[in-house]
Amino acid sequence: MRWCWQRGGRVGLFLWNRSLGLQLHSNWATWGPTAVQRCTAKTLAPPRLPVYKRRTMSQSHTFSRRHFITTSAAALGFPTIIPASALGKDGRPAPSERITVGAIGWGTIAGDWTPSFLSNPKCQVIAVADPMKEYNHYGYDGKEAGGREAGKRSIDEAYSKAAHKPTKGCTAYADFREMMDKEDLDAVQISTPDHWHAYMAVYAARKGKHIYGQKPLALNIAEGRLMAD
Repeated sequence: MRWCWQRGGRVGLFLWNRSLGLQLHSNWATWGPTAVQRCTAKTLAPPRLPVYKRRTMSQSHTFSRRHFITTSAAALGFPTIIPASALGKDGRPAPSERITVGAIGWGTIAGDWTPSFLSNPKCQVIAVADPMKEYNHYGYDGKEAGGREAGKRSIDEAYSKAAHKPTKGCTAYADFREMMDKEDLDAVQISTPDHWHAYMAVYAARKGKHIYGQKPLALNIAEGRLMAD
């Protein structure tokens, strides 16, 4: 079987036989209109092909089995350096054993309470969600920055200071639902305006997350029952 590639009134022939390791090709030859066709030897007489030689395995593959085994053995025998922090030997549990936390809302309350999670060696705050990108009038004196970018910056700075090296392990989201869908979270901290508390708590509970919620957890009995159920 030959494949004919026609372009601008010219055709080229290409034949590849993987089992024999043969590769044939022809010079350009004039042939019909521009198109892509599949043709057989009966429908298209091939032009004169160059003389070809059968390639042996040693000619087509310079990477020998002995070379492969030698290289692999050297790679496996080379010692792998694993930092102590990855094994939980730096005073903190291993990353796989830490409680991953996502902060929902970043304003005055989150700025006051999130450091409790940041300083806890058993926790790792890995994400923050806030519809506001950044706003500089949070805090009790109106001089603190809020919003998801401010939260991400605060979290990264806290972990960088503790690790004595730059660390960027927090991801910022505009939508808390997207954060819960994309991040592998064990728990969430809800620090939003009061009327959002119950809705976000129920949403997180249905996602199987543990919840740390600021007061009031609900605005009425109906919201409270919905959360409890």
